Amino acid sequence: MDVNAAKKYLDLKGRKVEKFQNNVPGKDWALSLFDRHKDQASQRVSGNIKKARAKVSRETLTTYFGNLEDTLNNVAPSTIYNYDETNVGDNPGSRRLVYRRGVKYPEDIVNHSKSCTTIMICGSTDGTLLPPYVIYKSEHLYNTWKEGGITGYPCCTKPCCSQGCRFNRTSHDWMDAVTFENWFCSSFLPHAKRLEGRKVLIGDNLTSHFNEEVLAKCEDNNIICLSGAPFYSHMPTSRSRIF
Repeated sequence: MDVNAAKKYLDLKGRKVEKFQNNVPGKDWALSLFDRHKDQASQRVSGNIKKARAKVSRETLTTYFGNLEDTLNNVAPSTIYNYDETNVGDNPGSRRLVYRRGVKYPEDIVNHSKSCTTIMICGSTDGTLLPPYVIYKSEHLYNTWKEGGITGYPCCTKPCCSQGCRFNRTSHDWMDAVTFENWFCSSFLPHAKRLEGRKVLIGDNLTSHFNEEVLAKCEDNNIICLSGAPFYSHMPTSRSRIF
């Protein structure tokens, strides 16, 4: 707990607590405060976010979702798609183990490479999921890496997605314009062509993902591309507002 918050509150109210040094409470006061209000407060491990994300205001989000509502007016839920990518690593981290007293350098033998794998997920507002798109960090894509990919339920079971999970590789560990185009043409576009009317594709990093080829295919197939609200994806209600 930040005891300086208590000092600011006391100073603002013009109060002086003699037991506090310069109106700054000690550790015992903070612990007793938690003990008295266990039903209202708890200590949790915090997630780190940048200042740009912390500055996102209610007004910014209200404006964004108001414009989004206008864009999605009269658009069928089955044609509104949201995509996002995430990175997963194979580093298991450190574990607490028991060693003989006096061991200077305790070691745990674990076979991992500290590499990351990117997974693209895309789904519609009616609950339809496209097969995942997996990108390995490697110079080559080996056939053994493509074995056992997801296919069928809960993903789309129509012919457009019958191949199931798709795979690619890059020399880095993130999705770029080349791999995004491959995902768009091999995964999203075959599915979108089956849908009638206007299609909406919502996602982040539009400028770094969409190239002229993808934009041309969007125009030819009545697909509107929208960017998510800036710096909002860490908020717990962000996806619920879209879906």
